[in-house]
Amino acid sequence: MRPGGWGEDQPFAAGADDGGAAPPSEFYVQATRGSKPDRLAHEEALDLFESWLRFPVVETSVSLVRQALATASRWRISYWDAAIVEAARIGRCRTVLTEDLQPGMNFAGVTVRNPFG
Repeated sequence: MRPGGWGEDQPFAAGADDGGAAPPSEFYVQATRGSKPDRLAHEEALDLFESWLRFPVVETSVSLVRQALATASRWRISYWDAAIVEAARIGRCRTVLTEDLQPGMNFAGVTVRNPFG
């Protein structure tokens, strides 16, 4: 099962704060940050990153950036949140799990769900 009780047949995307399909560089920086008392070692963070590659990955492209900029402007959300929404759309995900956006918000076919609420 995936987070929030979603089964293998459900589309899946995750926001930056829940560690799922978050941008790898943001995950790495936050997980290994020296000021964190429970920080991960480089090898642990790398192992987690590698394990997530079993899921489809949407890479950043010029097209994704353009779509994210338009989405950020249209919905008045941050570029980073818009990039996650647009990566989900490109990856044919209908649901994004995040606590950074309003639960139930529908971004033209991509719906937000709070994994903790």
